[in-house]
Amino acid sequence: MDSIPIIDISPILIKSPSEDQIGKVAREWDRAFRTVGFAIITGHGVDSSLPNILYDKAKQFFNSDEVKLKYFKNEGYGTGGFVPMGIEAVGRTSDIILDSEKGKDGDLVESFVFRPGADDPGALPPSIRSEVEEYCSKMKEILAIIMRLRAHALKLSPDYFR
Repeated sequence: MDSIPIIDISPILIKSPSEDQIGKVAREWDRAFRTVGFAIITGHGVDSSLPNILYDKAKQFFNSDEVKLKYFKNEGYGTGGFVPMGIEAVGRTSDIILDSEKGKDGDLVESFVFRPGADDPGALPPSIRSEVEEYCSKMKEILAIIMRLRAHALKLSPDYFR
């Protein structure tokens, strides 16, 4: 195969897809992952403007020291909120540390850690909250579809990966 497989999942997004519709998409899925290892998914129903809007809002957030520092908890990585440069150190999470990484400070990367559906509505800045929640909700729906496709392709129960 010379190109990345493109799999249209729209036939199985209808209310009650037939076994033939599910089987056809599952066979495409199986072939793609047995031959190439990944695929492009189309027909998922996610508005194509949503990732761009989310990217623009994230850029605005990270470009504003005043705003992002309000969300810095100073509790290290993984506790939620804004994580400034130098806190996270991916190279130090491995048992094997390359000589070139020894003694280095943290990575030159900023991040914002959050948990979709968390109890704390203040965990996400209001300027980006609705887009993040919408995006995470859509991705969760697509993930459920992918898990059913995987199960079908492997001839397992549709709920096997739940």
